[in-house]
Amino acid sequence: MRLLLQASDSLLSPFNDPIRSDLLTAVLALQREEIYTAALEWLLRRLPSRTVAAVLGLKARCDQNAWEIDCERTVRVGDQRGRLDMVIACEGEARAIVEVKTREYTAEDLEKHELYRAAVIQIPDLSRAEPVFLAVADEGIDLRGFRFISWRDVCLNVRLNAREVIGSRPFPETALFLAVLGAIEQNLLQLQPDSPRDAPRLAAYLREYLERSDVKSNG
Repeated sequence: MRLLLQASDSLLSPFNDPIRSDLLTAVLALQREEIYTAALEWLLRRLPSRTVAAVLGLKARCDQNAWEIDCERTVRVGDQRGRLDMVIACEGEARAIVEVKTREYTAEDLEKHELYRAAVIQIPDLSRAEPVFLAVADEGIDLRGFRFISWRDVCLNVRLNAREVIGSRPFPETALFLAVLGAIEQNLLQLQPDSPRDAPRLAAYLREYLERSDVKSNG
């Protein structure tokens, strides 16, 4: 584990691996979805715009500087109203709507997806949007047309682009960027650096990050 963390430290120099930081871990400990939605939005806005699609695994493509992020957009279908956690748009047209979950979910929790799908069809600027469901784990439940992506994959994708934040943002802002990422990894992915129980998963996570970083740098 020590060698994996040291290798990650070197990639993120002059900073350390965000798993080492507990600066914001307690702040995000409540797992409230609106807090994590805001945290993810904050991270995405500091990444190069061209990387947004790759971080969320979106099929849509856009001019590299034209991605727009909107959180908590209210939509209406008939006499019902719903809130979209996150809308990813390009040139005024939504390309993805992201539903954010931070806890285990049931089929009943997903009933509002029917409303969202109806909204996608009826609202012109949402009609081409890809529905994305961001959660910790795939519970094997019908997501009503949404595509699943895990917090683990999103965090890894953010990590893979962190060097560009280090190279373009002020030092304090970059430190906060890594602290937010580390808090999400520790709380939602349950990757605690001092926990023997988490050690095998943390080692696998860091190993995948290092391997993918190597592929990216040599690609």
